[in-house]
Amino acid sequence: MLLTVVNASPHATISAVEAGVGAVDAALGGLGGCPFAPGASGNTPLEDVLYALRPAWLTHESFHRLVRAGQELTSALGEPARSRAAEGARRSPAGHPWALGDPVAACSPVAL
Repeated sequence: MLLTVVNASPHATISAVEAGVGAVDAALGGLGGCPFAPGASGNTPLEDVLYALRPAWLTHESFHRLVRAGQELTSALGEPARSRAAEGARRSPAGHPWALGDPVAACSPVAL
């Protein structure tokens, strides 16, 4: 497994789940961080963990709503986008089922 500074947390989280850990922590848009750790950029993006694990309940539509919600939240807070899965969904060809059809569409407040 290739670990880099950018994707180490999602990979470590996935490895923990595969090893039998029953609960993991992630944050929408990767928001958060530790005020006691200088340079701590944020938490593991929820979008990255869910895209990698793809639980049975995660549909393309619910993933799109999650990505859009993360976009809206990080934008409203003036924070950088940290989710690689969300970035991929925005940049993927329209024919890919996990790609966003309209990357600037507003997030609907529908339950995931």
